[in-house]
This record gives sequence, C-alpha cells and structure tokens, in this order.
Amino acid sequence: MPTPPPPPPAAPSSSLAAAAAAAPNPTSTSTSTSDSQPPPPSSPSSTAIPVAASSSSSSTSHPYEKRIEQAEAQLTALRAQHDRLLSQLQDGDGGAAHQTVRRHIRLLHAYNEIRDVGLGLMGLIADRRGQRLAEVLREFGVEGAD
Repeated sequence: MPTPPPPPPAAPSSSLAAAAAAAPNPTSTSTSTSDSQPPPPSSPSSTAIPVAASSSSSSTSHPYEKRIEQAEAQLTALRAQHDRLLSQLQDGDGGAAHQTVRRHIRLLHAYNEIRDVGLGLMGLIADRRGQRLAEVLREFGVEGAD
C-alpha cells in the first residue's frame, strides 16, 4: 500500500508546536473510522519521514537559527554595555554628580537672595502706599508659589 504524501513544510512564522502537531505521528495507533488514511506501517524501515522533520539535516538552516544568532549578538552587546556602566558606577562618575549638586545649591542660594531683595522692595512699596504686601504682590502678578 502506498505511503501518504508528507504534509507541506511549515511556514517560518509558525511555532514548533504547530509544526509538530501537523506532522504525522508514526507511533500513533489510532483506529478512528473518520480517518480515510490507513494507519502507518509498524515497520520503522518503511516509515516515511516528512520534509519538515528532515530539514534540520539538510544544508539549509532552520528559520529560528538566524533569530537565535541575532538574540545572542544583542545579548553580548547588552552584557558589554552593562559591564561598562557598572564599571563607571563603581569608579564614580568623575565627580559629575557632586559637581551638579554643588551647582544646584549655588543657584538656589542666588535665587533665594534675589527673591529676598524683590520681596523687600515690594514690602517698601506696600508700606509707601499703605497697602498689604499680598495686594502689591497680586498687582505685580506674583503668585503664592512664586
């Protein structure tokens, strides 16, 4: 009795589980009457090997090999970046963070001095006009958060 033709090769985007489910199972001894195909022969020498299963031994590469190689290359690059960043962290950043904090503190001191002078001047204007400081601040458009 002739052997059934092998199923078409699985598409590269399909999963391996779907390819395995589509391939005929030579160990299955199903006696279902709905299957028009006869069960595969029990002799291992006469069992047909599907094209998809034999593709790993051919000269063409598996569709996932390229993706695996790309992922491995990306992993190697990420590990190198991790090592570089870790060494920078352990060595310190050359004092850049400390310099930034010192600069921000210096700028905050300058801002506070300017703000104090401005509030003092507005207080003088409020005294001269006989108004409250809040009224003068509102007149100049200064909000409570400013």
